[in-house]
Amino acid sequence: MPTELQWNPDRSQFTIRAQWLSFIVRFTAGVMQVDAELSLAAKAMATQTHRRDAVRFIDSIATDLGL
Repeated sequence: MPTELQWNPDRSQFTIRAQWLSFIVRFTAGVMQVDAELSLAAKAMATQTHRRDAVRFIDSIATDLGL
């Protein structure tokens, strides 16, 4: 699925955008908060496995960015 990574220059956050879902990731030195915006189709497909995969994906981006 094609995605776009947008860094917010004014806040400690980035957004991962895709056609059916977006993740807004906010972070501080000790906490990372992730909010998801899902389309109706994405909500219907949201399984525990998909949630685990999303967490792994976001963790890997955070690690790559040194967060």
